[in-house]
Amino acid sequence: MKKRTILFLSIFLCSGLLLAQQAESYIFQIWDGTAWSESDTWETQFTYDNQDYLVRDTTRFWDASQNNWELNRRSLYINDSNGLLLNHLDERWDAASNNWINGSQLVYTVDGDGNTLEELRMDWINNSWENRSKNIYTYDTNGFKTGRITQAWNTGAGAWQNQIRDSLVPNTNGSIHQSFSWRWNSVDAMWQGPDRGDYTYNSSNQIEGILYQSNENGIWQIPTLRDDWLYDQNGYLILKETKSRHPDSTNWSNFDKVLYLNSSAGLLSEKTRQSWDPSLQEWVNNYRFLYNYSSNTGISLEEEQAIAFDLFPNPASDFIKVQLEEEVHLQLEVLDMSGKLLLKQPINGVSKTVNIQHLNSGVYFLRLIQGDKVSTTKFIKHE
Repeated sequence: MKKRTILFLSIFLCSGLLLAQQAESYIFQIWDGTAWSESDTWETQFTYDNQDYLVRDTTRFWDASQNNWELNRRSLYINDSNGLLLNHLDERWDAASNNWINGSQLVYTVDGDGNTLEELRMDWINNSWENRSKNIYTYDTNGFKTGRITQAWNTGAGAWQNQIRDSLVPNTNGSIHQSFSWRWNSVDAMWQGPDRGDYTYNSSNQIEGILYQSNENGIWQIPTLRDDWLYDQNGYLILKETKSRHPDSTNWSNFDKVLYLNSSAGLLSEKTRQSWDPSLQEWVNNYRFLYNYSSNTGISLEEEQAIAFDLFPNPASDFIKVQLEEEVHLQLEVLDMSGKLLLKQPINGVSKTVNIQHLNSGVYFLRLIQGDKVSTTKFIKHE
């Protein structure tokens, strides 16, 4: 079964830098049917600049016949002074020439508020860059992302052609209430659809489920696909499961799932994808990621922190967790680099998990306020 295209189906997990750790590398392995394959193993290493902005990741594959690692590909990232991503260049290693060869690049257009307006992809073909696709984003007056149009470059016509149009309906706190997706019918020159995703959240405002529906001739059909998220008692994500069903059935069937293992500090240590085998009636491993973290304590703001807390993990792409030393009653705020307030929530307890899926990739401030006490730190969000 192929999932329908819905805008931003996965939630984004951002991460803080106060006494937090950065991912140094991860190992990617494929299941060969009986064990994790040694011949299908890749390692990706991350490199950060002196401001802890990601500037490079390099991937090697394990050559079992030679018993060593061989270069495969790398990505180079260019950020502005605020940590906003401006350019992402992918290169592949050419062993014959012993050089890195251009593959593709993403060029980002960002407005003064740090919102990504356009994401342009170009491929390196015949020693020059050629347009391939682009995403155009829209926002509401609160700065919440509300839409995306995906277009593909038609080389023959020398023009951009519509492909997908997505829109979001946000809740008052910026989380997603509904998402809609249309596909472009080039024959009739019109948008077809939409498909819809309905989002639900738990009491901690963590994404809990998405139910997907298609629309045919103006009539919403019975949902045939859904995603469910499960968290442990600490609020750490441990499972994301997809189920499907036939339109004529009321029973949901297993489809695929992702298992997450976290350290006691909330750092993701392992992520494993499995698919359901209906003939065996059991879950079968597909691939996994094994994460390694450096001892780098990250960025601390120069001012004295009046409220002691940790913010983790770092980097990440779904949600952040604030951990305090004792039970408190205070105000949590998220601001962009210009100081614009994006999110405000109370904390009543020793921890708080914050859903920030509406934020773009980049650097933000998290501020805790308790009477005349204020503590602020930076965090990085990436997709």
